[in-house]
Amino acid sequence: MSVSTPEARPDYVDLRMQLKDGVLHLVVPRAEGQRRRARDILVIWMIGSSLVLMAIAVVFLRNQIKPIERLVRAAEAFARAARFPTSSPTAPPECVAPPPLSSRCAMRIDRFVQQRTDMLAGISTI
Repeated sequence: MSVSTPEARPDYVDLRMQLKDGVLHLVVPRAEGQRRRARDILVIWMIGSSLVLMAIAVVFLRNQIKPIERLVRAAEAFARAARFPTSSPTAPPECVAPPPLSSRCAMRIDRFVQQRTDMLAGISTI
């Protein structure tokens, strides 16, 4: 089988195939449109799959960030009210301290705040 493109007809492909009883000769239009369509489909698949993967990544990252946001809100609440809120049991293990550790930490922070308040009260009376 031989494939050649005649110079006189650049939009067509000249196909010749040797058979037992002769030569099959075909002149077929080039498949330029099919190549473009295949390229367009590939681009559409790439963009579509990228969008789907980005949406999945956003959902997973949002779930990973929620405990950190709760920790920030707890720190802000503590700064305003000087109370140490308890951690949520739904947070991942790396964001949740064991109860004795968190209560000791809360006691230390409360003691620190009390000592700071006493020191500032003592300085202001001088």
